[in-house]
Amino acid sequence: MTKSSVWASVLLLVFVLCGAACGSSPATIRIGVMLPLSGPNAVGSRMPLRWAADNVNAAGGIDGRHITFVYRDIARQPVTTVAASLASDSSIAAVIGPADSGDALRVVSTFYRAHKVIVSPSATSADLFRAFSS
Repeated sequence: MTKSSVWASVLLLVFVLCGAACGSSPATIRIGVMLPLSGPNAVGSRMPLRWAADNVNAAGGIDGRHITFVYRDIARQPVTTVAASLASDSSIAAVIGPADSGDALRVVSTFYRAHKVIVSPSATSADLFRAFSS
């Protein structure tokens, strides 16, 4: 599976999961992206996400609404600070990230309490799944 197809799959999952959360809100669906976007841990997510969004938007968007990403670089700010900011922003329908299980464990509760969908592209720790299985 190519990097673009992985990101397209993540984006599709976000769209499916946030269907109810996106409701009948404004013309644009804003999705937060909280990943390391600079430095040695940057995962190169901007181009594949832009590709996926361009394709979704060119096909008419989701229910006629275009998507746009709000990027936050967790290499430059603490993941908990970024999570609190995105979770409290009522214009953000869902969030992609963080990239690892440790960061996900620290922030998933923040999004849960805010009733926001969060999809991590690579957090796979069994501890993460056990912590939120109920």
